Amino acid sequence: MAGNGCEAVGVARRVPDCAAEDVIHLLRDLPPPMPTARCTPRTLAGFSFIELMVALAIVGILAVVAVPSYSKYIRKGEADTAWGDLQSLSLALEGRFRRTLSYPETPSTNNTAAVKDLVASGGPASKPVAFGFQYELVDGAAGKYRVKGAGETNGNFKNCTLILEVIRGSATRYCNDPDACQISCERAP
Repeated sequence: MAGNGCEAVGVARRVPDCAAEDVIHLLRDLPPPMPTARCTPRTLAGFSFIELMVALAIVGILAVVAVPSYSKYIRKGEADTAWGDLQSLSLALEGRFRRTLSYPETPSTNNTAAVKDLVASGGPASKPVAFGFQYELVDGAAGKYRVKGAGETNGNFKNCTLILEVIRGSATRYCNDPDACQISCERAP
């Protein structure tokens, strides 16, 4: 039987008719044979409606648990990025102080672009962030200034302001309202 090779893979074999065998066994009063791989009743393959509903319920429960955790994780990441940007601004201002022996005055338009212009390098990230940045010279002679990250009005940090207060290179981190920021931080004095 060296034909086209179909016999080797079982394509050319005829599958027996299960219904005819069952009729023969019924006529003889014998119990029908156990279904085998060769002779099984044909049923539709797939999932029942109940199985699909159980699977959807499990996915829904997982989503209810996972989404708040994921949101909290994203929020903490945005706040950590803002703290890093404030620290970067502070280091850039300290570097400028070491070059010029003075801190810059508070800009008249106090926004992120103006703060970036104060320092030639080391400003906040150029990608969009959840905070706008401000700089305020409190006391130039004492070396005291504040850099702030105010939450954007349409984002997660709507009423949140992160504050980095620096006195002679020593920095302290605050926020205006820990509840509004929804992160752990000390309330500003």
